[in-house]
Amino acid sequence: MSDYEEILSFWFGTLDAEGRAAPEISARWWTKDPAFDQVLRDRFGALHDEVLRGEHDDWLESARGRLAAVIVLDQLSRNMFRES
Repeated sequence: MSDYEEILSFWFGTLDAEGRAAPEISARWWTKDPAFDQVLRDRFGALHDEVLRGEHDDWLESARGRLAAVIVLDQLSRNMFRES
């Protein structure tokens, strides 16, 4: 599994037939949860830094890779650096 597929799998989980994430997955997108934020820092902190430095610019060559980059730089960072 490529790094970006790991991001997509983690963030969305298994999608239903209509392309939607399970309610328990999407609920964490909207819930302030310090424990979840820590999981993101521990699991993806180094990867976030790599994407920020441009070390995964090859992701930008595909739609799924671009989506993963947006998730890392926008969504994960929102949680990882909450209130900072």
